[in-house]
Amino acid sequence: MRDERDVYVWALTDEWGQCDKICSGEQSKIYVCVRKETGEEARGYCNEYDAPRTKKQPCNLHCTIKWKIVSQSECSAQCGPGTRTQSVVCVQEYDKRTSSQISDTMCSHLPKPANTIPCDGKCLESKWSFTEWTPCSKTCGSGVQYREAHCVNDNGEPRDETSCNDSEKIITRVCGTDKCPQWSAGEWSSCSVTCGEGQIERSVWCRMDNGRVLAPEYCGSNMPATKETCSMNPCPAWTTGLWSQCSVTCGIGIVRRMVRCNVPDESACALIAKPLEEEKCILHPCPAAVDDEIYENEIISNGGVHDTKFIQSNKFYTWRTDHWSSCSASCGNGYRRRTIDCINTISAKPVSWNLCKAKNQPKRVEVCIAPMCVTWRADEWKECSAECGKGFEEREVTCVSSVSGKLVDETHCVVHKEKPEARRLCESHKSCKPVSTWRTGPWGECSEVCGGGIKERKVVCQPFDGTRELFDEEMCVDPKPSSSIPCNEHPCKGQPSYVTIVWNFGEWSKCNVTCGKGHQHRLVQCQNNDGSILAAEQCDGLEKPASVQPCRTFVPCAKPPTAAASTTTTTTAATAPYRWKTSQWSACSVTCGPGVQNRRVSCRRHGADPLQQGGRDAVADDRRCELAAGRPPAAQRPCAQQRPCVSATSVAATAAATTAVDDYGWLPDEWRECSHTCGKKGRQTRRVFCFHRAAAKKVRRKHCDWAARPPRKRKCNQRRCAGYASCADVLQKQLSQAKSAVPEDRDYVINVLGRNVSVYCHGMRSGNPVEYLTLSKDTENYSEIYEQRLKEPSTCPFNGERRANCPCDNVPVPSAGLTVFTKIRLNITSLKVDSKDYTFSKQIKGKPVPFGEAGDCYSNSKRGCPQGRFNIDLSGTGMRISHDTTWVGKGSNTSFWMNKIEDNTKIAGRCGGYCGTCVPFQGLILDVVTP
Repeated sequence: MRDERDVYVWALTDEWGQCDKICSGEQSKIYVCVRKETGEEARGYCNEYDAPRTKKQPCNLHCTIKWKIVSQSECSAQCGPGTRTQSVVCVQEYDKRTSSQISDTMCSHLPKPANTIPCDGKCLESKWSFTEWTPCSKTCGSGVQYREAHCVNDNGEPRDETSCNDSEKIITRVCGTDKCPQWSAGEWSSCSVTCGEGQIERSVWCRMDNGRVLAPEYCGSNMPATKETCSMNPCPAWTTGLWSQCSVTCGIGIVRRMVRCNVPDESACALIAKPLEEEKCILHPCPAAVDDEIYENEIISNGGVHDTKFIQSNKFYTWRTDHWSSCSASCGNGYRRRTIDCINTISAKPVSWNLCKAKNQPKRVEVCIAPMCVTWRADEWKECSAECGKGFEEREVTCVSSVSGKLVDETHCVVHKEKPEARRLCESHKSCKPVSTWRTGPWGECSEVCGGGIKERKVVCQPFDGTRELFDEEMCVDPKPSSSIPCNEHPCKGQPSYVTIVWNFGEWSKCNVTCGKGHQHRLVQCQNNDGSILAAEQCDGLEKPASVQPCRTFVPCAKPPTAAASTTTTTTAATAPYRWKTSQWSACSVTCGPGVQNRRVSCRRHGADPLQQGGRDAVADDRRCELAAGRPPAAQRPCAQQRPCVSATSVAATAAATTAVDDYGWLPDEWRECSHTCGKKGRQTRRVFCFHRAAAKKVRRKHCDWAARPPRKRKCNQRRCAGYASCADVLQKQLSQAKSAVPEDRDYVINVLGRNVSVYCHGMRSGNPVEYLTLSKDTENYSEIYEQRLKEPSTCPFNGERRANCPCDNVPVPSAGLTVFTKIRLNITSLKVDSKDYTFSKQIKGKPVPFGEAGDCYSNSKRGCPQGRFNIDLSGTGMRISHDTTWVGKGSNTSFWMNKIEDNTKIAGRCGGYCGTCVPFQGLILDVVTP
């Protein structure tokens, strides 16, 4: 009898075999050969012919595989029968809208459409298609216009130029044949003065041949002079000679000099104050003489000053005069006074008037003649010299007597007051034809060959006459054409189009015990490449990282601590509230191949005062956590269990792909210098080339596996910058240094994104200071809601130019106002401006208008007619408006334009509607100016 231990039979398992197709296939139940007695698997002992029929079931029903025609060529014949080629690929289709290309071997069991199919070319006639004529190269003096011609058929499809009649290809023509305007000058005026040096003036106009006056811009920059210097006879003036020697050798005498009028007729100088011809001179005292002459002397004895003898004589006495006062009348006749004294010529002290000779007594009062009473008389302004645009207007200005009203010489009026303006600029109500236009250059190459790039062109404001002179952008009134557009937005070949699924894990927790053997835990989750958390079953087939491990350090447990020691330990833990806080790990930086994950790491102080912090953690200085908890956790790590970069599932396709990729590889260049020395904005870039290994040369990027490309950007110098970080930091540090004095409100140097910026700290005494950016005094920073509205809002008078005499009604605009800013409130962390903080602003009129906003209720014209204005000028602050900041319209019929210059340091805007405003989208964000 046969031993049961040697009997082997086929046994059914619970497992299903692999699906025979990646889409819409079948899989079979797995049978194995086992020893009948023990049930142990024994391969090769069962008869293959006795194997039972396997059970089958459908699988991979979530998709289908089919051939798909992705493109077709043009018909080879333009007229009549021909052929066209078509590109056919094998695709894996998940639904009618989602599909991805796979290896053609996957569709080998399906009939493949032909690569070449018959077609019939439409018999269409060829003709020239023309673009619009370019603006004339000159507005006058004969210019040229150009246009492009393309040979097309009746359907507008391109054809070879030989198919079109060459004689009909007209792409140039003459234009601007009118004569150019020229400068025309009027007669010179009389000299502005009657004596000395003055000016003569004349009017200069830009005129056409027919006499029409144009704006000066039409005639260019070689405008004839409108003013010149003129020289008349010298103006009357007193000339003085040198002073003579003193008339005495001691005591008080007189010095004299020659005073003459510089013109023969000395009466011409009568109205001008005459300099002194004589003046007192004081020398050393004369020695006393003992003779019969009488003198006054003081005898000093041992006892001091005693007797004084008076003898009847006036040899040593004279009159002394003070300076004349100013004339009592400002013009015409008046009087003036002065003080006189009788003095001792030896001691120079005043004495009794009786000692001086009465007949020689000087005058104390005399009549004075002030300059003539005159005034300037200005007539009405004459008509503006320009029929359109800007010109000049003049008026007669004369000097007249205030008493008689008669004309007098201008020199009398100049003494009192500057001559009023006799000539000024004016502007005609009639608008001139624009003198400038936007000119665009050719588009440059796209910055990327695939995956979305940018191509740019030059856009400048130039004169209509075709000269190469550049105008400021404000001279071009039309909206500025775009200087950049997106390009090559099609996806790059080799970029993976499938979803990557990986196990993602967090940091290990602290050990669950402080001594002895313990364990650490961490969170392990199944995630896709955009960071979404998936069910654990989705990661089946991938090795799951451990979520528990023994603690790496082992500290033997000491004897139980005493009560006192326990109390100390508890107190220490309670007084160390600083700890590191980490965010979730980001998705992997690449969808296949080696990559990195990032997360935020910050120092937090656990809320010791629940009333102030609400029990939540507050951000703290990193140094606090380093002292309390050691070095910070890692902020970056390699991706775990990342899939290899393959796009086909079969082994044959994978091998073919590997062979093709092995011929090419990515070659990274050296990292460039970091953009910042510290702070969170530090970035480095490098170039990455596609390299042919065998030929050892650079090739096009399409040959390399796009998914395996090394990163071209990375963060760098992420350490915190030194110096003050905020106004609160200034207050804290200065109080710790000064210990008593509270720092004042003023500008301090604060480190913003790695650069030193002058920031005004306001409210230092309050203990909670805030930051403001001080705007330069030489700049204009204002916001305006225009107060006028048109009677006919569908119009846009004066070509959109603002005029005081606009056809407007008297209905007020409730929100109208004009606000000027000297400082703006700045969030030092987000660099966002609080546009509605008016602490350092001046309200010129109306209601406050937020910084960087403008608008009106002026017009609903379809062409746009904005009148509200704002101006931002951050020159000298070290800051600029972020390039990510854009403006959007709010309200009805909004229109606006922006002029951004000097790398967003200055932005001027005009906004309006009916009613409409423009505001920064998502707020006004600043950025530091890089060197």
